[in-house]
Amino acid sequence: MKICSAFALLSLSGASAFVPNGPAASSTALFSSGAPVGAVGTGIMPPSVSAGGAIAVKGVVPPAPAADGSIDAFVDKFDMPMTIVQGGALRTWSFPTMTMGRVNIALTTQGPKEGNPLNCDLAFNEGPDNTPQRMRIYSGKGRLRPYKMWIETPRDTSAVFIRNLAPLEFPLEAKVGTEPAELPPLEGIHGITDDMYEMSKPNIIQGAGALRTYALDHSVTSVKVSLKTDGRPLNAMVELTQGPNAIKYTIEIYTEDGMLRPFNAILETPGPGNELRIVNTASMEFPLIAQIGKSGQWTEGYYHQ
Repeated sequence: MKICSAFALLSLSGASAFVPNGPAASSTALFSSGAPVGAVGTGIMPPSVSAGGAIAVKGVVPPAPAADGSIDAFVDKFDMPMTIVQGGALRTWSFPTMTMGRVNIALTTQGPKEGNPLNCDLAFNEGPDNTPQRMRIYSGKGRLRPYKMWIETPRDTSAVFIRNLAPLEFPLEAKVGTEPAELPPLEGIHGITDDMYEMSKPNIIQGAGALRTYALDHSVTSVKVSLKTDGRPLNAMVELTQGPNAIKYTIEIYTEDGMLRPFNAILETPGPGNELRIVNTASMEFPLIAQIGKSGQWTEGYYHQ
């Protein structure tokens, strides 16, 4: 009797092991890229609505401005999807509709603790065969001295191109994203970057290779640079040196309209003895206006002309 009961129990457990599965869920999504919609590759950040009702950008954690109104929140909390651009490769971020006022860009490298060299071309395109802003960027140690900037986008239908000029062994990491222009002034990165324009007294640098240098105080750990014109083209070179002519950053800049699309960037300055050089490479007829400031509340006396 016990043996019959055991066989009956075994038959029941075996039957439950062969219960037919339900219909499998189907999906028409493309898996050529593991990133979600709006992540790296397209550069398009679909908007979402936060609990407070404000429009936020998917993939962006809107940082709160620092208590002193500094731009440090932009530096520390730039939270966009990251993509790797291999050496010699070109990557494009397209923005079919521009509902924001700026494109935020952050570049760094992989490798050792201080990073491999960062060497790339960056171009901003508006429409076919129209590149109103481009630059060449070099940093000797891309992790110790990353590159952060934003581009004003007054028109629709734009794209950002980044080409890694380094060899295959030195890939770079790029974060490119946008933020809706309708955000309240104190929310998100957009409000923080507005503080960029509240810096040192403007200095005019004449064309034909005129040079202006700023010896940075040892307390300055990162410096903000803003270059613009009165509407004429902007051609300039920015260098950051440390010690006896040891170049840490080199940025060659071209902008079609220096008032509509000024150059704005943040350069890291670890250690003492840093000096910023700004050279106007345009002709004599095209002066530029330069402003710098430490990455924090600007105070006179942090640089020596």
